[in-house]
Amino acid sequence: MRSVCRPALRLALVYAAVAAAWILLSDRVVAALFSQVWPAMTVSLVKGWLFVVVTASLLYLERRNNEAARRSLDERLELALESAHVVHLEWTRATGLVMRAGRWPTVTAAELRRAWTTLDAFGAAIVAEDAEPAQAALRAAERSGEPLAVQMRMVLPDGGVAWIEVRGRFTYTASGRTQSFLGVAVEVTAREEAIRALRASEERLSAILHALPDIVFRVDRDGLVVDCHAPAQPVSLGEPESARGRPITACVPADLGPLIGAGLEDLFAGREPPLVRYDLGLPSGRHALDVWFSLCGADEALVLLRDVSAHARAEENLRQAAKMEAVGRLAGGVAHDFNNLLCTIQGYAEILLAGLGEEDKRAADVREILRSTARATNLTQQLLDYSRPQPLVLRNVDLAVVVRDMEAMLKRMVGEDIVLHLDLPDGPVPVHADAGQLQQVLMNLVANARDAMPTGGAIHVRVGEDGSREDQVGLSVSDTGSGMDDATMARIFEPFFTTKELGRGTGLGLATAQTIVETSGGRMTVRSTLGAGSTFCVRLPRADSIDDEESAPADGAAGTGSERILVVEDEDSVRHLTTRVLRAAGYHVRALGCSEEAAALSDADLAGIDMLLTDIVMPNLSGGELADHLTSRRPDLPVLFMTGYGADEILRHGVRESGVALLPKPFTSAQLLGAVRRAIESGQPAA
Repeated sequence: MRSVCRPALRLALVYAAVAAAWILLSDRVVAALFSQVWPAMTVSLVKGWLFVVVTASLLYLERRNNEAARRSLDERLELALESAHVVHLEWTRATGLVMRAGRWPTVTAAELRRAWTTLDAFGAAIVAEDAEPAQAALRAAERSGEPLAVQMRMVLPDGGVAWIEVRGRFTYTASGRTQSFLGVAVEVTAREEAIRALRASEERLSAILHALPDIVFRVDRDGLVVDCHAPAQPVSLGEPESARGRPITACVPADLGPLIGAGLEDLFAGREPPLVRYDLGLPSGRHALDVWFSLCGADEALVLLRDVSAHARAEENLRQAAKMEAVGRLAGGVAHDFNNLLCTIQGYAEILLAGLGEEDKRAADVREILRSTARATNLTQQLLDYSRPQPLVLRNVDLAVVVRDMEAMLKRMVGEDIVLHLDLPDGPVPVHADAGQLQQVLMNLVANARDAMPTGGAIHVRVGEDGSREDQVGLSVSDTGSGMDDATMARIFEPFFTTKELGRGTGLGLATAQTIVETSGGRMTVRSTLGAGSTFCVRLPRADSIDDEESAPADGAAGTGSERILVVEDEDSVRHLTTRVLRAAGYHVRALGCSEEAAALSDADLAGIDMLLTDIVMPNLSGGELADHLTSRRPDLPVLFMTGYGADEILRHGVRESGVALLPKPFTSAQLLGAVRRAIESGQPAA
């Protein structure tokens, strides 16, 4: 604008100077030159024409300069509009719509002028969905006199569709009538697509965040919450709106705030923040939270709080399972070795007792050895039951009868300072379970109740309907002992967990009982109040009827004989004891300590054998493999297996448990002789 004004200013100054000089000097100059030639009137006429000519010349020069300046300005404006992809719009009632200058990326103002010659043509090019909002904005701006700013999609002359933003305002006459519209039209397709893509991205991100069960904070470098997502379940720290603008440390539990603050400080400093595991207590229970940090741009960060309670429980269960697997293998091996020792101790104690008279004072000592051996046998059986749950012999039995048959033994077990009450129904209570294992469960529960009352009390055993389910029967054992707190109840069924003093408990009784109940298809629960006793409830599947009792020979039915027995046992003490007991009963015994040596017997030696008595787990060649080898050569050879391992080890060493004669260790002399006699008489080979 300054360059346009300078020529006009110079021209005006020149014109003013010439006019002033003419006015001052014209009369004298003309008089001096022409007074002698023409009269005064003629001189005045000439002077007037000269003034007109000079003035017209000056005005002509001024107009040319102004037109040149305007063309230069228009060219520069056109260049600027084209560079900015802007089209200058002008509308008046006289001229209609005029696209005066500029261009869009794919079309020039000249092409637009040819395509949109009228305001109606311009309106017809608006995409139908945007036409009504655009016209409404136009009418509102015309009525209010406020600047117009509207976006719309338009169909271009080349058929393409572009986003156009129109900005401008209306002018009015003195009477208030609309006179014209002046503005610009900018193609903003790229910007609009970027905005829409950003909006879609934010919506996707928001949808992802709201689908997550995690608590997510977006914070700035000052630790202020910019945005927050907090799920309603299972863990929530309040409404997101209440967190925005507040320090994140004020939006989380007090002891978690410093940990998050330290993590953010490390993150913004370029250091790797540590993973934080936090234990959160809520009315719904304890929750384990993992806290993660991640940069979100240069000046913001994401803080994610994830509820990993289920994962933490799964990890703990996995660790517990791995520990129990190791404990189970160890317990199985210990039980096997211990059973061999108990077998020897019990056998020789029986032999010693048989040689003593009833009046011999040493007989009482030997009987105490046998009682201790029986208790140790029960302990090893618990180890085997827990480490590898043994197969149950499930039958339909009367739970009331099972409990009633144990009354005398339970009373002896609890002692004279504890009162035992049995609440049993008159009719049968059929359940589908292993009667022997049910006795073990009841003994463990009553023993646990007894130990909770060191100064005496009462134990109440009840059998009856389970009010919660019709397909189950309940067995409960209640005591008036010391009770338990919540922390103890949470661990009461853990193996090797005990609250008793050192040497009083193994921590296997309740764990074994729970394993038996769950293997039977039932469940066990406990309720207790500290100082007010405890109640253990067992729920078992109800049966429709009770199976008839099968007659079976007693294990202790001892027998004698003169048959030839091959004994294969790698444990020297057990082999010597077994050989001694069998020979004392009249049997002819060939004892071997190596299964491979037994497998190498000749056909003649094998023909002189009436029965094979073999251990199962032996080095190199197991008892099952030995039995298969010998019975393949002599199919009618009876086989009796003996073992101190559980059922899973028996199966693993090639013995199919069903259909075979099995003598578990430790065994009494009577049990050994009875099992041998039955095996010989049944002629039972290895299955």
